[in-house]
Amino acid sequence: MGFGRKGRYKIMNEGIKIFIKRQSKQCQCFIIAIVCGCIIMVINACNTKEDSTFPQITHLAFQSEKNGKWGLIGVDGRVLFENQLDSKPSYVVNGIFRTLSLEQKQQTKSFRYYSLVEGPKQIGTLEGYKDGGICSEGIIPVVANGERIHYINANGETMFYLSPYNGSEILVVSSFFTNQRAWFMSEDYKFGFIDTKGNVVIEPIYDEAYPFYNGKAIVYNEEKEKWAVIDTEGNELFTVNAKRHEQQIPYSLFYKGNCVIAQFLYNENGERIQRMPFDMQTLSPIEGGIMLAQNSNTRRWQEVDMNGKLLSPSYSHALGIIDNIMYVGDTISGQVSLNDFDKNKNIYALNKKGEVLFTIKNCASFFPLYDKIVTGEDNNYYFVDKNGKSINNKSYYYISVPPYTHAPGYPLLWTFLCAPRTYENYNLRGVTSSYINDTRTVGSILKKLTNTGFGDLKIGQSGVEIAKMFNLKKFSGWLDLEARERGINWIYADVSIGLMPPNADVFVIKLNIDTTYLPIDNAQERISKAITEYLENVMKMERIDNGESYIYQSDEYSYNIIYWKGKTEFFLMDKSLMEE
Repeated sequence: MGFGRKGRYKIMNEGIKIFIKRQSKQCQCFIIAIVCGCIIMVINACNTKEDSTFPQITHLAFQSEKNGKWGLIGVDGRVLFENQLDSKPSYVVNGIFRTLSLEQKQQTKSFRYYSLVEGPKQIGTLEGYKDGGICSEGIIPVVANGERIHYINANGETMFYLSPYNGSEILVVSSFFTNQRAWFMSEDYKFGFIDTKGNVVIEPIYDEAYPFYNGKAIVYNEEKEKWAVIDTEGNELFTVNAKRHEQQIPYSLFYKGNCVIAQFLYNENGERIQRMPFDMQTLSPIEGGIMLAQNSNTRRWQEVDMNGKLLSPSYSHALGIIDNIMYVGDTISGQVSLNDFDKNKNIYALNKKGEVLFTIKNCASFFPLYDKIVTGEDNNYYFVDKNGKSINNKSYYYISVPPYTHAPGYPLLWTFLCAPRTYENYNLRGVTSSYINDTRTVGSILKKLTNTGFGDLKIGQSGVEIAKMFNLKKFSGWLDLEARERGINWIYADVSIGLMPPNADVFVIKLNIDTTYLPIDNAQERISKAITEYLENVMKMERIDNGESYIYQSDEYSYNIIYWKGKTEFFLMDKSLMEE
């Protein structure tokens, strides 16, 4: 196990004291001067390294033989333990990993967390969690069924819950901390940042947010139509006026002093360096003035320099970067019934000129780690160095790494999160709360009900007016308006209307509440109940039991509501027509 910076300095200081005591008084000043100079050099060397707050993967899941139990192997190729776990573990970060249990009958899943201290030993609740993140800053975001997000420490002890902020529930939080900051999303889809105590330190005013790296994060404000690079206190370092759809690069980090916003490359001073040379979809970090770029039309990758010059042929996959070597791959044709990422590839290591340094043919897996690579063919997985040379004679049936990455050359954890992943591994899109207030959630849609209709739609409204509102050529019969109303906590309503001849006036408005994306169990049952409670308690409508349905009515409204029991859809019917 390695020592932290403080630990290294303490050991150095103790060694210095012993060494100096053994020297003559005449040499002590000279020795002290030299040692102090060495310490300064060590400190400077540490300070020039990349952001150490970004969590690092230390071990991967592996099997020694087919259908065997699972073990963990270090990213350096050293086995930690083997043939101990029945369930496949995730990769290990800060001494913590997790496994996934699936209950087929009830269609539920649970994540169980384990510590390598005196272990592997399970931490937290024995039944596991509905969702959870990565151990960083000594804590892990987890979610029990029906509860808000909370954090546990490496011993499994609860540290704090994320309570509502300014009356708004926190719906999602980043899987991990960097620079002691994690983004969160409130129930109304606004992003801010919390610190490691759960305090909001950057207000939720953004419509997009990415993790901090070296003290900088990229965020987006929809209302102002601008991207911004901010510091850990929320101060804007520079901004770029651009609409969200102009940002072609997914999963953006301000990395190694540069970022891409709206197809332009910017430095840390906000200076525009270069417009990217072609319609790109993804871009790697800059290494020695060279990047890997993916064309959004062909979806193939090429080396490109800072002036936009293409340096290499194109390849189907970009696999990663170690030092100044860029690893790419081409899928071997003729393979049947496999997803593209499952197919074998020929691997090419490119230098800064786009020249091939070496080739490894017919690989099932090739994934660059920090300074080593996992490669495999025909269930024979092993470690090689950056030059493709085997580091030892050991091989294994399987080592769990992504088949390729969508973010080549970024920090390894980020690369794993962006790449195709297995279920026991972690979610780039964060950890989602399992708690919502049903009444408030339904109310975020139904509050748009007026005395005469829903939003801008009105019972009795003319078809001509509807056609103008929605740019319709046809305005008769039953119309699905493709008007998707969004409420809080990922609840939506699809709106459609019925038009009555001869004047094509609106006589019915249908609302279908979509519960698909709600992060709760029994969503339809809960939302159905909340709808009836809202109509009765908030809108004060009288309920008439009509067998399989209810009719809700009130003198205040120009419509009656027909609601089928247990459903999440209902109809606003023209009251005068119903009376007739």
